[in-house]
Amino acid sequence: LPIRGLGMRPAAFQPTVADYNEYLRRREDLLRGPRGRAALMHGGIVSRIARDVLDVDAVLAGPSHDSIPVGQHGRFLLYDDRLTQDDLDVICGVYYI
Repeated sequence: LPIRGLGMRPAAFQPTVADYNEYLRRREDLLRGPRGRAALMHGGIVSRIARDVLDVDAVLAGPSHDSIPVGQHGRFLLYDDRLTQDDLDVICGVYYI
């Protein structure tokens, strides 16, 4: 099975400083890539967390080469960056119990 979010943990799991540092590393790795712009545009807590890592001007760079079709205007496809549920889980620090 693929790892979801920050992984599976037992019900009695108590995070350590090392766990928190690993979360920060994974979050920064994700946000410094093409999904960072999508996180800034997502809004809410995801956008606020992304601003800890990125400057809001990153939104102005436009979609990355990894963008996907998100709509259509006439005969033109519109592309933008999107976050997966796993991306959101990593950004928000989700562990699965």
